[in-house]
Amino acid sequence: MNRSFCTAVALCVVSAFAAAAVAQDSVIFMDVRNNSITANTASNYNNMSHGTMNGPFSVTPTGDAGRRGGGQSLIINPLQTGGRHTTFPTSFPNLDGDGNRATGDLWVYMDVLNDGSGTNGVISSVGLDIDIVPPVGTVRNKIGSLSFSMINDQTVLDSTLAPGGSGPWNGVANGSQVGTIPNLDWNDARAVAVPVTTGPVYSSTGRLVPRTPDNTPAGRPYRIGRLTVTADTRVCTGATIPPFDGPAFSARSTYNVFMQVDSLLITRVFETGGDTVENVSFGYAGAVPDAPQSGNVPNVSSAVADATIQVRLKGDVDGNGVLSTLDTTPYLALVGPLDNPTSAYLGDFSAPPGVVALTNNLVTTLDTTPYLANISSNSPCP
Repeated sequence: MNRSFCTAVALCVVSAFAAAAVAQDSVIFMDVRNNSITANTASNYNNMSHGTMNGPFSVTPTGDAGRRGGGQSLIINPLQTGGRHTTFPTSFPNLDGDGNRATGDLWVYMDVLNDGSGTNGVISSVGLDIDIVPPVGTVRNKIGSLSFSMINDQTVLDSTLAPGGSGPWNGVANGSQVGTIPNLDWNDARAVAVPVTTGPVYSSTGRLVPRTPDNTPAGRPYRIGRLTVTADTRVCTGATIPPFDGPAFSARSTYNVFMQVDSLLITRVFETGGDTVENVSFGYAGAVPDAPQSGNVPNVSSAVADATIQVRLKGDVDGNGVLSTLDTTPYLALVGPLDNPTSAYLGDFSAPPGVVALTNNLVTTLDTTPYLANISSNSPCP
């Protein structure tokens, strides 16, 4: 997965500088929300830094009430002829605001924990590879392309701010897509910081330093990158063309995402003292960080996936790759109880703001008419 080369002079310099003094724990995690707003509203679910969540992220499979990493599942629609993947543009999950369900983002965040082995610690390098593992056996709907941006503006330090201004890094490299469909990965996403100013004087100002990861505004995670995923064209084999997969079609369209330490490494430097390893957890299980991995060892990753990506038709509640009246009974079961992100993706076709504000529920009886219209308009394949 890794390539041992420096993409800019700054990357070469900081790699040597950081190797002399590295430290311990931090958490790097993914979430579909960009965390850009300071309060939840009836129609915006991007905030994950407040205690009371709104919309489907108030109920999640991990029971974390929509906080850090509660949006680890990205569901995107396969590309369809006639632009049918762009219908119902304001329904969930239009988190990226483009009205195109075939694209979606996994944002990368970092919680920097306190390391008492030294003073005035600063994250000096973050090198990430992203390994996307397709399902075992036959693959159906596929990921068509990936892109990644390392962020280097004021939104790194406070994601409620507008882009612009100076960021915490001396240099960033976005990396590149590698592999072929359906085995696409991303390599060499890199950011470096040298906390030294004229003199030279050590300075941690504006850098990634420890902050309390307690879901309060003061403890907002650093926003360090964004993985954008675009679906490939809808697959008919296994759905409308035999042999039919049945519910296994959705499992055969689901990918596991693993972040890995890149050859640049993930490191911390100190003004004085400090230990030698930045132990990094890739993700949370509820409120608990995953088992830490050494930031000094390229290619290491968590044993469990950091996120999942599923390429699935909106409204395909039974998961067989087809929209038909057979989806109606499981769809009706979604109406009424509190949603999680998966049920909201499958069943929300209107998301009226007043209803969301009053019931905290995205799938309501108001979705039924557009849901039925969606079945007939999306029956052709692809």
